[in-house]
Amino acid sequence: MITYLPVDLQLKDDYPFTCPCGHQQYARPSIAMRFDLNMGHGTCKKCNMFLHLEIVLPDNDAMKAEPHDAWSARLEASYR
Repeated sequence: MITYLPVDLQLKDDYPFTCPCGHQQYARPSIAMRFDLNMGHGTCKKCNMFLHLEIVLPDNDAMKAEPHDAWSARLEASYR
């Protein structure tokens, strides 16, 4: 599911997140996030898993990470 960020949300320079493998790291907001779409992607530096990232709302203090394939399958299923 695609979610939107509040228009008045002040993005931070970077956000902590934890990969499903357990590795903790940081990510900067994506270009899409700067245009109010709550979506981004990155790769875990430990296991190299390709991840979908979203800012945790309403706290705006971290990102949640999930495997990109799982997010993509969930998104595709929501449009069927």
